[in-house]
Amino acid sequence: MAHPTDVLDTLVASGRELGAAFAVAREGEVEVAHAAGTRDGTEPWAPDTLVMTFSVAKPMAALAFLDAVAEGHLGLDQPVASVWPAFGRAGKQTTTMRHLLTHQAGLPAFPEVAATVDLADREALVDLLAAATPVHPPGAGVAEHALTYGHLLDEVLRRATGEPLADRFRRTPFPAVSLHASAVALALFHDDVARPDGQVAERLGHDLWRAYVEPAVTGHDGVLDRSVTWTLGFQVSEEDGRVELGMGGAGGCSAWTEPALGYGAAYVSRQLGAHDRGELVWEAITALVGG
Repeated sequence: MAHPTDVLDTLVASGRELGAAFAVAREGEVEVAHAAGTRDGTEPWAPDTLVMTFSVAKPMAALAFLDAVAEGHLGLDQPVASVWPAFGRAGKQTTTMRHLLTHQAGLPAFPEVAATVDLADREALVDLLAAATPVHPPGAGVAEHALTYGHLLDEVLRRATGEPLADRFRRTPFPAVSLHASAVALALFHDDVARPDGQVAERLGHDLWRAYVEPAVTGHDGVLDRSVTWTLGFQVSEEDGRVELGMGGAGGCSAWTEPALGYGAAYVSRQLGAHDRGELVWEAITALVGG
């Protein structure tokens, strides 16, 4: 198997990739990081180049929410309507915070009328979610809350703590999909998150950290159209007996950890598209760390 550096260089040389980077971190240290191509067609990619990573954002939004749980503002099995009364309509009365985090609330998309709403009109969008009828009873199904995840968590945080999710994590109108990050930063985060002695575990406390990284629900995801296992923030996948925890974004970026092997890794790209390029780099990285 080729080294991931060679794989990325070949992708750029062939024109399949315009600009991208990957990184692997272990025990808080970057073991390998490489970038190729340009960030804008002219400027070479730099180690700190930020990329719009889409749904790679979701575990970060979940962590900001779990901080509030750790601080005692919220409980995982607390009804959403207890802090957001308008949400308790149209069959959503029993929806819990855990349902939101695990994509079980039955609100995978905004209502169709949202197409007429300005994307920056947060209040209008959350009002639509409060009035919406779920596609399945809360907890009775799984469907990735692709665009709604951040708005749901954000509104609960605002009501429970007085702070928007952006103040606890980053400034963005769409917390579910608009994380800007570098490959190195993502690799370091995913390296840390899987370790019981890491900063995330210390930050959340052992029990809540375990809930963050361990499987919570498995089912046929109505959006992804395949069986998916979710933690309170991550997707869990298994291939050839190797378990990974992570998240991919619609544009082709991804970040993950293999807890048993103790590393974190990420691939970020400046162009939109499928995951074919990232999968080639992923295969090379997993061969490298597993060999």
